[in-house]
Amino acid sequence: MIKRVILPTLCILAVVTGSVAPGLAATKVGSEFRVNSRAAGNQIQPATDGFADGASIVVWSSSGNSNPDAPEYDVFAQYYNKKGNNTRGGSFRVNGYTNDNQTNPDVATLENGGFVVVWTSEGQDGSISSIYARRFDKNGNKVGKEFRVNTYNDEDQFSPRVAGLSNGGFVVVWGSWDQDGSQGGVYAQRYNKKGKPAGGEFRVNTTTQYSQLYPAIASLKNGGFVVVWSSTFASVNDPTKLFGQRFTGKGAKVGSQFPVSAKDHHARNPDVAVLTNGDFVVAWTYSGVGGGTYSVYAQRFYQKAKKKGGEFRLNAKNKGDQLAPRIAALPKAKFVGTWSEATNFAVPSTYDIKSGVFNKKGKRVGKEYTVNTFKNGRQNQSDVARLGDRGYLIVWKSEDQDTSGDGIYGQRYK
Repeated sequence: MIKRVILPTLCILAVVTGSVAPGLAATKVGSEFRVNSRAAGNQIQPATDGFADGASIVVWSSSGNSNPDAPEYDVFAQYYNKKGNNTRGGSFRVNGYTNDNQTNPDVATLENGGFVVVWTSEGQDGSISSIYARRFDKNGNKVGKEFRVNTYNDEDQFSPRVAGLSNGGFVVVWGSWDQDGSQGGVYAQRYNKKGKPAGGEFRVNTTTQYSQLYPAIASLKNGGFVVVWSSTFASVNDPTKLFGQRFTGKGAKVGSQFPVSAKDHHARNPDVAVLTNGDFVVAWTYSGVGGGTYSVYAQRFYQKAKKKGGEFRLNAKNKGDQLAPRIAALPKAKFVGTWSEATNFAVPSTYDIKSGVFNKKGKRVGKEYTVNTFKNGRQNQSDVARLGDRGYLIVWKSEDQDTSGDGIYGQRYK
């Protein structure tokens, strides 16, 4: 059995009036900024979400906090108001259990103005790893203790994602090893607005042969939600494809699981966003498509999961590696995507964070642009969140920029 170690990261924002280069669809608001207050150790795998008023919350994993000589990771968070200012006293630790690694965090804002953070915790319940969560109120105060999300805890549970629902509750999805009888499966658990489980955990994927892993989730306009994931379903040597499944707000499946990716190439790292018109978009990494080793593609769907046109490439530059996209909805059914691009294949290699805005037809609005200003080393693990009607925030991990390993950086746009 292979043990999976998954490490998280965090991000942040800044506020200053910026300028827009000719042909771009976005204007920088201020300069890029460091999210993590503490530079020592490594800060990795950021995730972010925005509030309706334009504020944001960023989470990440940070090493060496309890013991500077220990490599263990904890989950930290940082809040920013609608002007991009930290008004709550700096970053704070999310997890209470501090043994072993707490990694791979995700965060979702809630209808009551609070937020919920989920992460993978090693050894906390006696298993290899399980999924834990903690709620916070609108003022950033902890609501109760952290709690285990998964019921089944044999082997390991990993790669959690979370989405807030229109009824004030939220849904967590994750990968679970050997639970469905055939390697990896995708499972979910709903919670009501008080943070209590709404029913039991349930399997998302219908197909169970081989592995269904690395889910992403988004809430739908009708109160339900949609989950997408990677599937190796015919043979371990066949291409990994993407599938999705819609659910009602009560967790009932709507229709059958549906195919997302179409090409006979490996499709990985899916993300999903619901647009303001109710349609949704899935983005992912393709291997061996186009001129590069990896490219970033997307597919639009109508609200009922019927494909809307064909899949299309997000990256404008069709060479090199384009990896790990994240997407967020914007006003007028637009969306923004961000991903990392290899800029130098020498050792050590270098990566930049790229981004682009797309309209409701999937057409690029303006030009693709580079997000990061600091160019040395690897800039990767990006995420993006809409800031109400105030634009969006992109966060990422930057290598050696803060003089102590990896740090989390952010850039606001309007």
